[in-house]
Amino acid sequence: PERVSMPDFDVDFCQDRRDEVIQYVTRKYGAENVAQITTFGKMLAKAAVRDIGRVMEIGYTKCDRIAKLIPNKIPDKSVVKLKDAMEVEPRLAEEAGRDDAVAGLLEMVGALEGLSRHTSVHAAGIVMSDGPMVDYVPVYTTDVDGLITQYEMKMAEKVGLVKFDFLGLKTLTVIDRAVKLIRASKKPEFNIDRIPLEDPAVYRMVSAAHTVGVFQLEGSGMQQLLVKVKPSTFEDIIAVVALFRPGPLGSGMVDDFIERKHGRQRIDYPLPQLESILKETYGIILYQEQVQNTAARLASYSLGEADLLRRAMGKKNPEEMAAQKSRFVAGATANGVELSKADSIFDLMAKFAEYGFNKSHSAAYGLVSYQTAYLKAHFPEEYMAAIMTCDLDKTDKVVRYLSECRRMKFKVLPPDINRSHIEFDVVGKASIGFGLGAIKGIGIAVLEDLIKEREASGKFQNLTDLAQRVNLHRVGKKTLELLIQAGALDGFDMSRPHLMGIVGDLVKFSETYHGAKNAGQMGLFDGMMNDDDDDDVAKVGHENPAWGPGPGNVKPALTPLEWLALEKKILGVYVSAHPLDFYREDVRMFSKSRLADVEQLTGKGPVGLVAVFQAVQERLTKTGNRMAYVTLEDDSSELEALCFSRDIPEQYPVQGAPVVVIGSMSEGFNGGPARFKLERMIPLEQVRAERVQGIEMRMQLNSVKGLDSVGANGRDLLQRLKEICNMHKGSVAVNFKLQMNDVEIAVAAPDLSVDVTDAFLEQLSVLPIDGFAVSYKLGNKPSLNAKG
Repeated sequence: PERVSMPDFDVDFCQDRRDEVIQYVTRKYGAENVAQITTFGKMLAKAAVRDIGRVMEIGYTKCDRIAKLIPNKIPDKSVVKLKDAMEVEPRLAEEAGRDDAVAGLLEMVGALEGLSRHTSVHAAGIVMSDGPMVDYVPVYTTDVDGLITQYEMKMAEKVGLVKFDFLGLKTLTVIDRAVKLIRASKKPEFNIDRIPLEDPAVYRMVSAAHTVGVFQLEGSGMQQLLVKVKPSTFEDIIAVVALFRPGPLGSGMVDDFIERKHGRQRIDYPLPQLESILKETYGIILYQEQVQNTAARLASYSLGEADLLRRAMGKKNPEEMAAQKSRFVAGATANGVELSKADSIFDLMAKFAEYGFNKSHSAAYGLVSYQTAYLKAHFPEEYMAAIMTCDLDKTDKVVRYLSECRRMKFKVLPPDINRSHIEFDVVGKASIGFGLGAIKGIGIAVLEDLIKEREASGKFQNLTDLAQRVNLHRVGKKTLELLIQAGALDGFDMSRPHLMGIVGDLVKFSETYHGAKNAGQMGLFDGMMNDDDDDDVAKVGHENPAWGPGPGNVKPALTPLEWLALEKKILGVYVSAHPLDFYREDVRMFSKSRLADVEQLTGKGPVGLVAVFQAVQERLTKTGNRMAYVTLEDDSSELEALCFSRDIPEQYPVQGAPVVVIGSMSEGFNGGPARFKLERMIPLEQVRAERVQGIEMRMQLNSVKGLDSVGANGRDLLQRLKEICNMHKGSVAVNFKLQMNDVEIAVAAPDLSVDVTDAFLEQLSVLPIDGFAVSYKLGNKPSLNAKG
């Protein structure tokens, strides 16, 4: 009752069902009594140049050039104003001096910027009244939004309306999806609201900072904090959410909290009677509620007075703070607290209140954090499938979660038109199916039609079946090409090059077929393309048909690695294969560890690793030196390596290039996670050229796929092998090891010597020969894994 300001209700809902909440309150309290809140878009300098220039009939090119001179951000300025822009960008004044039209334009912009330009609806805010809304505020309406206030949020509250924020929180949608998956496949009775809050597996996972995808706990800075704090109770989770903010991190509070939690620093309480209030935070005032409870216990504040004290400390108004200090000290001394102690405790409260966080907010978010951590710890397949489904259209996030799946040793099945759904789904233990909806450039509606037909009439048996059951003209050639590049049609046992070659004819056949079907003329087209035709087209019989050259004289326009690069471009990740699959012997010979296991090398000195270079970000240190964060990838995980100025290469490799990196895992700074410090990065092809003196090719001559004996086709394959060797002549000796039934024969090939390039290994990798493998004989140079 003592609270003088209106309460503010912030409630988070599943983002998919937020509209239902708005519909509910509208029905419950009356359509005339509920309104959404308007917001006013302002005329900001950059946009104002274009708007006003259009009205003044100044050419678009000139307006665009002037607008681009206005910076997007100016240090220490929340809004970029034209006056400030002209101070930091002298070319604006130069343009005005040269051109009267530009001078007039900028003068008009200076006069009009900051005015309201248009209205829109607040993302979450709803206000309610006890009678018709028009009795309190002017309103307007649209075809879909119901009533909308003509006052902005603060003014709407001032006239007595109660504001509710109904926020759509994606994490609640993720939890809902994960729970449904769990109930469907594992535990029909599972209830997220009844999970134990003392689960050891959750705290082990959180303390190890394996928190990618865990609400509020997944950023790199937060992960470093988790490693230091090592949360062991739910109260620790609440505290971590409150601690990870600029104020506490910069004030030293966080370090004190960590040291006291782990018993390395003594816990002191200002007074014994404050122990029960401050015990959960090890004597540190972290929450606003602790300030309020302290004032109530020591100085006999009422709850309303304590709330005013909290607000005063947050606003740091000197006059109000002086009045509050007098009130606190008087109340505390009346309760037997020494004057000097009361004075120092108030100053301590004021200091920490600057960073104080609302505990009830932190606890609510902490509970959602714990729930997501519990799901990830105990139902990881369902949770990762759910979180990727909720971010289908955000490729960068999907890529990050897929990298986490690799770290967790999950198998991610490629998209498949005969198995996949729009969403990511759980296929089995440690196995997740890629969602078709995550393929870039394909509309969900087209995919839904394909899946609806598959579920109604069964899997598509072949291309003819697909073309006859679905009008591929409506699907579109571009969509089919994207599905091919993503590997979604690999199940038809044809190479991607061949599928790309016939997709145009396939669409034409399907369009003609469905046109005839609709006209009742099916007899004319019954024999156009039948099951026999599928036997005649590019069925490539080897371990990975996706990379085959196609039938007869069909040659792939792209190399296998280029097809993989296309796959990565539209999926964001390599799924059907990985570039390092083509360099298995290089990985075996030159790599000390897979990236997922590299932390085990901490403190063991420089080592060599084979990886694919993906990206680099350079920054300047506080001392002005260059520093680079290099993203590396293999088939197990991604790794961000740290490269200091003296080790930064003169030229970075192209994205997707295989490299050997030499560096060491070092202990993290100040208790943080270990980091890989990169010292050298060398193209894999260069390392191979320096180290490899001989190669041995192993194969089974009586088991070429599809043959019972060596035969003519087998001889053709051997001839093709010889041609590849002759195309890459070099100085590396070649030997063969032939497996024939139980007999192994070593064969020297003195007339063959090759240059073991990436292209050579690529061409060998797609030869359809059973048991085919290449091994290296290295020269007497020091190992890359040895120091130096």
